[in-house]
Amino acid sequence: MTKIFASLAFSVFAFACSSDSVFTNPYTIKGNIKNIYNSQIYLAAMKGDAYRIIDTATIHEGKFSFTLSGKENPGQYKLIPEVSLKQQGRNATLNSIDLIINHESIKLKTVFPFLTDSLQFTVSDENKIYYSYIRKEKELQTRLELLHPMLVNYPAGDTFYGTLVKQYNTLQTEKRHLIQQIVDSLPGTYAARLIAMQKSPFLDANLSEPVRLTYYKQHYFDELDFNDPELINSTAYTHSLIQYIMLYRNPQLSQAQLEKEFMQAVDTLLSHINENPVVYDFLLNYLMEGFEKLNLENVLRYIADNYVNTVCKSDNSTTVQRRLEAYSKMIPGQTAPDIDIPDQDNQTIKLSAIPRRYTLVIFWASWCPHCNEFMPKLKKWYDHRGTDLEVLAISIDTVKNDWIRNIKANGYSWLNGCDLKGWNGNAAKDYSLYATPTLFLLDRNRIILAKPLLYEEFIDAVERLDKK
Repeated sequence: MTKIFASLAFSVFAFACSSDSVFTNPYTIKGNIKNIYNSQIYLAAMKGDAYRIIDTATIHEGKFSFTLSGKENPGQYKLIPEVSLKQQGRNATLNSIDLIINHESIKLKTVFPFLTDSLQFTVSDENKIYYSYIRKEKELQTRLELLHPMLVNYPAGDTFYGTLVKQYNTLQTEKRHLIQQIVDSLPGTYAARLIAMQKSPFLDANLSEPVRLTYYKQHYFDELDFNDPELINSTAYTHSLIQYIMLYRNPQLSQAQLEKEFMQAVDTLLSHINENPVVYDFLLNYLMEGFEKLNLENVLRYIADNYVNTVCKSDNSTTVQRRLEAYSKMIPGQTAPDIDIPDQDNQTIKLSAIPRRYTLVIFWASWCPHCNEFMPKLKKWYDHRGTDLEVLAISIDTVKNDWIRNIKANGYSWLNGCDLKGWNGNAAKDYSLYATPTLFLLDRNRIILAKPLLYEEFIDAVERLDKK
């Protein structure tokens, strides 16, 4: 057994025997970050790869402390220094610390900006185990990635090729044993459950590259368990989903061919994650969100046509249900429902009575950050528009003063409507609204011409109208 394995086994034993592993209420997270002195640090809960800040502490001379109630859901959380948020670029990775919170106190120390590389846990058995695994796995994966191009390009008949094959297979076996050792020694712990989701099929290096890829696709889910709702509070499921989808991405394929590949991936993936309805709805929603960002409209319609009746009919499935319905009903070429909604003076606005050639229906809210970024751009265009187009902006606010204040502060002179029923308003339901801002570009017969996601897409759609 290597030294790292021995160290890991000791940590496993310590977790089982230590009195600190008994759940306490309350408990603390304490840390020391060198190179940060008087600043804020945020604690954020994870849900997939999204995070939500739930608490704030002050870093004083490098030290900080959070006190938790014990009611927090077990899961992965983030510690985010204020300076990291200020430095974060549009596509930059957030410089933060991922940690497991599972009813045990945590003490850590690290150095900014090398938060993960220099991270040490002095208290927290689960985090010690998890990061011991992460570091060993990273080492093994780096060696596998170095060997892979040699396997692909080195002459198979050469004697050295046999050495490459043996080493590649040995490294895979070592990684599998590492995962299984932790899972068997710490059944049920959050760390073990996270690590178990990194299992992958053994890909015999004696096989050709195309055969290995096919085998990988066919057996990807053999040892993975998607029945644990608590793992939604981590990146485990979403990372696994992305990794599988990427197996089907091929830059040599045309857009149509790529979409067909993704449709095949969706069918296989959804057939393996459908046992727990909570996990299924979460991942189906996440999957559609990803394809929306890639503008793969045909894949989205395929999912809507084939899986709209597969989600659970609970309040928690509203977003995914409406998302599916939006792509099966509210698509270009179809007729949008008419809208009757009160304006700020309580006078009724009727969509079908708007005397313009085109109407942009936009659903938004005063509290929506993306809306507050999009709407001023739209206003600037609206105030100088040359197209015979009216804007009907429907707020899903539930507090009238918030809605009115935002309209007046920004000078939105287009048609403004709000029934103060939020997501449960008639228009929101009729249009299967699941996110804000959401746009529908309609002609005077309420035929949907486009559903732009971004301001630039809206401008492109309008320019196409002007050329008709």
